[in-house]
Amino acid sequence: MDIFRYIQEIRNHLSLSFNEVDGWFDKDGTTLNYQPSNGGWSVQQILEHIYLTNFYLLILIEKGSKKAMRNSLKLDLESEIKTTVSTKKILKK
Repeated sequence: MDIFRYIQEIRNHLSLSFNEVDGWFDKDGTTLNYQPSNGGWSVQQILEHIYLTNFYLLILIEKGSKKAMRNSLKLDLESEIKTTVSTKKILKK
């Protein structure tokens, strides 16, 4: 299987997972804020955790998929690395 099919498969799985989680945002306040007696997280806290985790994971996935596609096209990886490092230095200024 080529890299583009892997990326599409990952996108499909992510979409299915996000669609399932999205339904929880429509729950009533009582359900979202219920605090288990054992001190566990409320649904709202879990949704916030999922949001924050996925936000950063999706950034990594996007960067990784772009890099994988460039690599599959057999671009000069050394120049890609230099460009990335140069761009980061410019952005830090």
